Amino acid sequence: NEGKALTYKEFNQTVLEQEKLDGKDPLKSKRYIDEIDVTNMDLQDVLRVISYKSGVTIIPDEDIAGKVTTYLKNIEVRDALRVVLQDNNAAFSEEDNYIRVMSAQEFENIYGYRFGIRKHVKNIQLKHVKTSDLKEILNPMRSDDGNIIYNEQKNSIVLVDVPDNVELMMSLINRLDVPIISKKFSFTYADAQEISEKLEKVITSGIGHIETDITTNQVTVTDTEAKLAEIEVFIKEQDQENITILIETQIIQIVLNDEHMDGIDWEAIVSDYKRIDFKGFHDSYPDGKVEESKGLSIGTASAEDYQVLLEALDTVGTIKQVSTNKFITENKRGVDLLIKGKELNMMDEDDRDSNNTTDEDFMMLLKPLNKGVKKITLDILPIIQLDQDQIYLGKNATIFNDKKSEIIPVDLEPGNTVVMGSLFKKVRIDSVRKIPLLGDLPLLGFAFRNEGKKVRNTEIIIFITPKIVKNT
Repeated sequence: NEGKALTYKEFNQTVLEQEKLDGKDPLKSKRYIDEIDVTNMDLQDVLRVISYKSGVTIIPDEDIAGKVTTYLKNIEVRDALRVVLQDNNAAFSEEDNYIRVMSAQEFENIYGYRFGIRKHVKNIQLKHVKTSDLKEILNPMRSDDGNIIYNEQKNSIVLVDVPDNVELMMSLINRLDVPIISKKFSFTYADAQEISEKLEKVITSGIGHIETDITTNQVTVTDTEAKLAEIEVFIKEQDQENITILIETQIIQIVLNDEHMDGIDWEAIVSDYKRIDFKGFHDSYPDGKVEESKGLSIGTASAEDYQVLLEALDTVGTIKQVSTNKFITENKRGVDLLIKGKELNMMDEDDRDSNNTTDEDFMMLLKPLNKGVKKITLDILPIIQLDQDQIYLGKNATIFNDKKSEIIPVDLEPGNTVVMGSLFKKVRIDSVRKIPLLGDLPLLGFAFRNEGKKVRNTEIIIFITPKIVKNT
């Protein structure tokens, strides 16, 4: 070929033959390119640049053509090729010790799968956030063989990674590349500096930032619109007056009469009714039968309806007052309401010594959250557990693990009452059968009556009334 200029393909073929003679194989190790910055350059010329900068022989097919606009930095030669070829419907394959560039269709015809299926490339032009804002977030997400190229001048990113990673990073970028806005918040009760420290854990990493003005007790938060909406709700919950809350509780147990053996129809009585999955008490008696409650009924009642309800419960059965309590607490500070299982068994000492029943304690964790003058949210967590003070060794003894339900949030006005029912427990009670009048006669009456014990179903009802008592 003396006196005739070599084509790019011929030149590379000559280099390749020389490398074979020298025993070199540049594809056995990773070759990196320091930088490529081209605008509307011919694809063949870009391939020459990549070959020259990497030292890797690249031989394109005759039909390879196109234009390339890209910026790449510190990128492995194979990833660089993926970037410049994908928009030109081209592909490459690694031969003995050179890279062949061909059309994407030719690649699929030869190998039976689409080029890029093992590694995807995505060019992203950012609209709102800066590339520098995303580095801290994206870099830990890439795989060991992946690459992310940031072009700060053009504010663009190139992702080169396995498909799942590219999809994951794209999803995150789409959520973050939205308008960034600032909003100022003033506090009436909370301290701006304290809130600012809490917000540092809430704002979007790498994007959001906070400015605190302790003189005016204000903070200015810069973040995405969606994140600012979350922050506004958070701030409203934090900027609450320091209040003292009185929680009054009353627990009663009703021995249900024959007309109400299935319990009270709470849905027809209380407001804001809902039924909560809850395992309830277990009752074990000599017949070995174990019964279990199927859930809790919960609702609210105004102060007037509460008094009417208490009077109406007399028609359901015999009422036993289990306990009344008052708790003084602060906003968002919880209290424990404990009902010992012994208080619910209605048994005498002979029954208690027989080891035929299990005592299970009932506990409720109550946490009030003041949401303004006319609204309190009461978080309730009911728990039932075996009384740890007793050890049961009889054959009828049944040991149960702690049984918890999810936290139940209830919204109500201060002074209104949360009503919880449908918590059932079987108990032994004294039973007297007698002939009317004759059974009441002194001395001789015992001949006309039969005394014993029977198992009856009871329903435990819990009333919880939170009140705001003073401001401090």
